[in-house]
Amino acid sequence: MDTKDYIVDVNYNYGYFKEVSPLTFKLICLLQGIKPPKIEQACELGYGNGISVNIHASASNIEWYGTDFHVSHANFARDLARSSGNGAKLYADSFKEFLNRKDLPDFDFIAFHGVYSWIDDENRKILLEFIDKKLRPGGGVYASYNVYPGFCNMIPFRNLLKNFSDFMLPQSKHIIQKVGLGFEFFDKLVEAGAGFIQENQALKNQVDRMKNMDKAYLVHEFMNENWKIMDFMNISQDFSNARLQFVSQASFFSLLENVIYKPEQKELLNSLEHPFFKEYIRDFIHNTRFRKDYWIKGVQRLGIAQQQEMLQEIKVILNIPKEDVKFSINLGFGTIELAEDVYGVLLDILSDHKPKSMAQIQEESKGKFEHLAQVIEAIIILNALDVVSEVQKEEIVSKALEKTHQLNVQILENAKSGNQISVLASALTGEGVEIGRFEQLFLQSRLQGKKDPKEYAKHAWEILKVQQEKIIKEGKILQTEEENMKDLEERAKKFEKRCVIYKNLKIFKDL
Repeated sequence: MDTKDYIVDVNYNYGYFKEVSPLTFKLICLLQGIKPPKIEQACELGYGNGISVNIHASASNIEWYGTDFHVSHANFARDLARSSGNGAKLYADSFKEFLNRKDLPDFDFIAFHGVYSWIDDENRKILLEFIDKKLRPGGGVYASYNVYPGFCNMIPFRNLLKNFSDFMLPQSKHIIQKVGLGFEFFDKLVEAGAGFIQENQALKNQVDRMKNMDKAYLVHEFMNENWKIMDFMNISQDFSNARLQFVSQASFFSLLENVIYKPEQKELLNSLEHPFFKEYIRDFIHNTRFRKDYWIKGVQRLGIAQQQEMLQEIKVILNIPKEDVKFSINLGFGTIELAEDVYGVLLDILSDHKPKSMAQIQEESKGKFEHLAQVIEAIIILNALDVVSEVQKEEIVSKALEKTHQLNVQILENAKSGNQISVLASALTGEGVEIGRFEQLFLQSRLQGKKDPKEYAKHAWEILKVQQEKIIKEGKILQTEEENMKDLEERAKKFEKRCVIYKNLKIFKDL
């Protein structure tokens, strides 16, 4: 890949993407009645700073590979891999160089997040050739892309930002500054009464929401030379040419058709026979801007009895305090209310934050869930809300614990200097758990032997003082040490209640 077409002087953000997890892929396959592959070797193309690939390599028994031609990204990712001893083989090759390597195995799972829309046609062909040649029969793919129709009104804005940067600003100005100035110029257009913006209020609303987003993200989203929006029909043709079959959107909400569609929408979808066209129309219904999909090379359908047998053995754990679960869900196009008499029972069963199988949940529900299908639907909804996580087999957990411990210790060390990585690895679930900077500092204090919220707060405050940082609360900077300590102590008391969850998730060897 030619680096002149890609922003390399600004590092991408430090995001974690659960959809890259083979465990999430396998569960969605099962829920769709598709036999998931046994995953032993996996690969992430364009891994960014390597948060996802390192968490999944540390918290599993899977051998991970990957490449990202951005050298700063690769160096950071490799440092994390070394600190955990997870064995991930991470390269800084272009896609073409990576395809031509002779030391790569074939893979059972290949993932690329935020890549397909931001590379040129040649590299898209190389990526698809890599999948065609290196993905084993039965293997899975995770991919994401910007799509029509939801991104239609952003195309003129992106072109405005890019053209303003290229033609109106000096090359010497840093790209981060250029993005900020581009947003300011857009505001001048609004003030001048530009007709296009007046007739596209949705665009103005989207731009306003983006103003507070991470500037590094905005640079990588909008300022690369290559930026292509496609619709699902285009994408499905590309992936079919690489011998892939569509599995599902990589979202648990997408499995809940009775929840996310109005009756007339569902009736329309049910009238469409062609599966790709049906997916294409889903994007019109939801005005989709960004798709995340799973694909497989050679679908094997499960019988209903086989599917149910495999699903009832799946174990899950409640990953947040029971009282934090919301019974009202805003789906953007409307709100749904969870039945408290049903979900209250389910949350009571899971409230000890210990793994429970689907079959065990049904048994402990004392008749509230008469059929396994009811348990499955409820767990899908809780998965969509990201309040439950699937649990790995015990033999995998025990082997992963040392690697996840070491990786998480390094992430806690990074938290001293900033809020870069807001997720830690769980050996129990094989995935990441969102934990913010302050709680990471509290965890570091606890690992050092501290057991009291006041001590956690003191540890965090000493680090913030060295960094010359103060807490912002409700938009105001807390000025005095007393104010900052009081706020930290309040946070530390809430953290104390979550420690039992973090302990059960096996984020550290001993907590």
